[in-house]
Amino acid sequence: MIYNGRKLYLENILLPNEQDSILMEYTDKQTKWCVENEQNIWLHLISENILYSTDRDKIQKLVNPSPNAPNMPSGSTRKSRKLLLVGKS
Repeated sequence: MIYNGRKLYLENILLPNEQDSILMEYTDKQTKWCVENEQNIWLHLISENILYSTDRDKIQKLVNPSPNAPNMPSGSTRKSRKLLLVGKS
């Protein structure tokens, strides 16, 4: 997660006029979903004790591409947390 956060941070600095959806490799619909559900994503990370977890499997399920993220509302993408890594909203 730290790697992805650093990567997005640098991309935002180097490409300040680029759309968030392009930098995060999301569709516009996925970006909109993430913005609208930011609070739910944070609540999920906290309630599942994922925020400071060192469990590689748990983290990989959340950050690798897939149709949806486990235990998240429908419409989510597995990379939904990517939005939170750079403090975008």
